[in-house]
Amino acid sequence: MDDELKPILDAATPSWRSALLEAIEAAPSPQYARSALERLAESGTPALLLAWPEERLADLAVVLGSSPFFCRQLVSSGVQWPQLASGFTAPRPSREELAAACAVPADADVATLHHTLRRATNVEMLRIGARDLLGLATLDDTVTSLSQLADVTICAALDHSRRLVARDGGEAIGEDGEPLGFFVLGMGKLGGQELNFSSDVDLVYMYESDAVAEGSRAAREFFTHVAAGITRAIGDMTADGVVFRVDLRLRPEGVNGLPVNPVGVALDYYEGWGDTWERGALAKARTVAGDFKVGARFLADLEPFIFRRHLDYDTVEDLRGMKDRIDAELALAHPGTRNVKIGRGGIRELEFVVQVLQLIHGGHVPSVRGTSTRGAINDLEREQLLSSAEAVELRESYLFLRNVEHAIQVEEKRQTQMLPQRPDGIRWLARRLGYGTGRRGASSGEDEVLGFERDWDRHTHRVHELFVRFLELRPDEEPRPGHRMDPVALAVLGQIADGRLEDAGVVLGRMGIPGGETAARNLARIYQGRLRGPASPQRRRAVEALAPHLLDAVARSSDPSRALEGLVEFLIRTGAHTSYLALLGGSPKTMEILVSLFASSPYLASHLVGHPELLDSLVRADSAASPEPTAEALREALQVAMATAKSGGQWDEEEVFAVLRRFRVTELLRIGLGDLAGALPSEGVHRALSTLAEVVLVEAVESARHIVSTRVQGPWDQLKLAVIGMGKLGAREMSYGSDLDLIFVYEGAAQGYDPDTHVLATKWVQKFMALLSTRTSEGVAYEVDARLRPSGRSGPLVTSLEGFRDYHASQADLWERQALIRSRVVFASGDLGARVDAAVAARVWGVSLEAEGVAEIFDLRSRVENELSGEDGGRLNIKTGRGGIVDIEFVVQMLQLRHGFDNAAVRCRGTAEALEALEGIGVLDHQQADDLLRHYRFLRRLEARLRLERDRPVEELGADAATVAPLAVRLGYEGEDPGGRLLGDYHRTREEVRALYETFFIAA
Repeated sequence: MDDELKPILDAATPSWRSALLEAIEAAPSPQYARSALERLAESGTPALLLAWPEERLADLAVVLGSSPFFCRQLVSSGVQWPQLASGFTAPRPSREELAAACAVPADADVATLHHTLRRATNVEMLRIGARDLLGLATLDDTVTSLSQLADVTICAALDHSRRLVARDGGEAIGEDGEPLGFFVLGMGKLGGQELNFSSDVDLVYMYESDAVAEGSRAAREFFTHVAAGITRAIGDMTADGVVFRVDLRLRPEGVNGLPVNPVGVALDYYEGWGDTWERGALAKARTVAGDFKVGARFLADLEPFIFRRHLDYDTVEDLRGMKDRIDAELALAHPGTRNVKIGRGGIRELEFVVQVLQLIHGGHVPSVRGTSTRGAINDLEREQLLSSAEAVELRESYLFLRNVEHAIQVEEKRQTQMLPQRPDGIRWLARRLGYGTGRRGASSGEDEVLGFERDWDRHTHRVHELFVRFLELRPDEEPRPGHRMDPVALAVLGQIADGRLEDAGVVLGRMGIPGGETAARNLARIYQGRLRGPASPQRRRAVEALAPHLLDAVARSSDPSRALEGLVEFLIRTGAHTSYLALLGGSPKTMEILVSLFASSPYLASHLVGHPELLDSLVRADSAASPEPTAEALREALQVAMATAKSGGQWDEEEVFAVLRRFRVTELLRIGLGDLAGALPSEGVHRALSTLAEVVLVEAVESARHIVSTRVQGPWDQLKLAVIGMGKLGAREMSYGSDLDLIFVYEGAAQGYDPDTHVLATKWVQKFMALLSTRTSEGVAYEVDARLRPSGRSGPLVTSLEGFRDYHASQADLWERQALIRSRVVFASGDLGARVDAAVAARVWGVSLEAEGVAEIFDLRSRVENELSGEDGGRLNIKTGRGGIVDIEFVVQMLQLRHGFDNAAVRCRGTAEALEALEGIGVLDHQQADDLLRHYRFLRRLEARLRLERDRPVEELGADAATVAPLAVRLGYEGEDPGGRLLGDYHRTREEVRALYETFFIAA
């Protein structure tokens, strides 16, 4: 015996000492009992314990040896513990006596209300729990007492909350001059008067009407405050604990619905949108507080919705689906665990059997509509809808399972239904239930664990057998196509429907979708949340059909969390119409494409979100496998699309804006998806983006001329225009999000500058730039950059051909000559393009580059790196930084200018082609050319993926391995530390590039 208890035993009479030791050993957990008695002696003085009646020591030991929670309550009461413990055997107080214990003065504040309710609850919970543990209460006694406690505390909270809200701002008065009715519905176990020790109370708040008398306080505002006061009074955790946890998710529209609703609105919701599971929930609804007459009318009006006279096929399918969700969640149970509620043959299966029979028969047999499971079993037996044998099995199993649930929860008053896994835990549970002790009528001669396990197996087997038998509805008909679905996905949706987002998050994590509750909440947004209206049964079924494909595709994507969030956001933005959901559910390939897009490219995803109608094109064709389109095919497609803008003599300029943008987005998505799928190589992506830009540009130039020429008079027939593509457009190396670097050259009837011709050309170009760059609801087609024109920003927007020649012959800097290497005429009127090409060629290739020119290019590169790259310890610039893309381009362009005068073969616009040409004439050896080309492709691929990854112009690469890890995975890096290996490759590349760069500039 522990030292702490020894003084008490020494001071006790032999008879009392013997009774105490026997009581401790007979307790469910002798260890718990001994420790609790020691703590009682310390908190209330040993004399109080010694004064405890000998004949009641066994009762005290049973309670203390069963529940550390109750022990803490007694210990915390100090010298008052004998008074509390003396109530262990007291009968249930009347409703009036309990209400008196919960009453507070009319002028009491909120803190007083909270303290009073919790104090009364703690006393009554201790009495209920003790009687249950001592076998003095039947299951009916226990659940009825707990439910009465909830009813009374909710009534007290409502009465005082309404008084306080009315005192602060006035009452809500109906048109008849009387205060509007307000009532609280108890749902679930509270509605059925079957609460357990750790039940939430499922509440729904309703009020009579929004129609109020003149000068009255607005009903919704008033009752919203009243409801909030009730929720806080019952559900807030304070120093005194909590009365009951409050769950409001069963209200109309669930978590997205308003906290309080007028009766009329609620009736409209259920009649128009109510689902089968809501019928089941409302079948147990009971008015627990407030205006009982208004509550009774509301429930009577709901009866045709809850209990339909005819069993329709949708109801059968929904009941099957509800059964499937129970089966699915059971299949996900952790191996080796047993759950008295959701496990095989548990309380949920039993309650579901009863509920299904009520929903099926309640429409034409009103007597089976009772709210309690126990009463419903009796009613169903009486109406011969259950056989006597089946009813007996259900009653006995319900009694056993609920007693097990209470015995689990009474230990620590935790909301758990999980059986202990350790053998000693099962033994203590069995002893709390009376096994091995003779309490509750159980045998005292057999082993506690063996007796419990025998009964557990017997009852759960019976329940599951009945569950399977009664849920085989309409066995002569096959379920609808797509109804049976993957059990894991179904379980997740079932958990979400129950509001158990934490549980759903755990399952999603097992599937490979991280993010826990956040991921579950994202999925819940399309499954049960309000989008443009309440969730319909049809949309819910569409989501259930979609979920297996969606979750599988998301789990296999490169970034599951981002994929799920993006896809849900897309569905929300499109309204999540049932047609979209059904389309995606029936097209796994489309789902794969979308998930890949949202996981890998916010840049492309943002375009699809802005143009959801493009989803149809993804369904009609497998875009990811489409070949690189030709310019001719794109031009033909754009001409077809432009037909709507060009109908009639007067073009629709707004439609031109819209068509150009939609066409560009459609093709951009097609190219991007091909890129993500690996169907297009890097050079193919650059060519495709460049071809697309050129086709859109040419259409915009021609459309601009037509629009301006119909509004502005002038010598249009004599005006010619050439558009020179510079940089990546000229070299056919465009990236995602590249601007169009352009120079505009014109020619009129007279050579040189002509004011009239110049004005027309300027207006033409301005309209062209507006067609591409003006931001509309469709976004922009392309940003146009004209800063490479003669004299840059300070020069005219358009230049005559003669002025272009003169400027480059006498005023242009070397960097401008270097820039013209990659120039290409992308549009020209008549033969103007050929003359522009000749002028460019004369300037670029007319003389060789001397040593001072090489030094000037080297200095320019140094300034670009120092002034523009912005590199530091945490930021790397793959374009303008050390060893970046610009290093390679400057090497190539310098060598082209050095050798292009004598070797026409090196007069290439593209960097890759120029490297091959320079190797061909011997300026680069094979290794040098191969290294530079390999590094160039690596950096360009990295640049493209950064744009797809981050949805903004990107040249910067983070220096942290964890930050770049997702990018590395999408680039194909596998195994451990993908980000570190990507950064390692990048650093090796930049150093090798810089070494080659310095070698060539020194050698030149």
